[in-house]
Amino acid sequence: MSRRSRRKDNGWWVTLKIMLGFAFLGFLIASRVLVFFLNSLPPLHGLIVMYLIFMAIIAFAVGGETLFGRKIRFKEVLALSIIAFTLNIYADFSSQWVWLAEGKQPEVPNIVLQSPDGVIFYYSYDFYSKYRNIFSFTSPETLAAYTTYVIAPVVLIFIASILLKSERKIKEAFARGV
Repeated sequence: MSRRSRRKDNGWWVTLKIMLGFAFLGFLIASRVLVFFLNSLPPLHGLIVMYLIFMAIIAFAVGGETLFGRKIRFKEVLALSIIAFTLNIYADFSSQWVWLAEGKQPEVPNIVLQSPDGVIFYYSYDFYSKYRNIFSFTSPETLAAYTTYVIAPVVLIFIASILLKSERKIKEAFARGV
């Protein structure tokens, strides 16, 4: 078998593993097992469980495989998960901000808040509310919204870019003072 055809076969195997991983996740959600479990957890814990499941599916599917001439390792899986997390901040809109921006008080189950923007908003709103006297120049909702939709994505993409750079380049950058 030629090297080129082995690569094509390898791609189909990776695709099959991803499909099987997501089929298993879909089975857990459709059977309500995962939904009930996640709803019993606080927002951050539920989100961590879901991203650990996503990372396990990705690691199972592409771990050790070669993609674009690079062997996929844990740090690449982690970086891709961070990038997906960041994209979901903008794509999901499950945070309390959606209701607060409209002047409504949200009463939602924990599982709804277990989205990337939901978790960041939930904990930053809690933080800014506790220290309202320090951040008195604007409302906790506004500060939490800027933290969720401006600061957190920038920091997350920076972390992902560091993970994707080679270790040699990272050491050189820090030796130069970044």
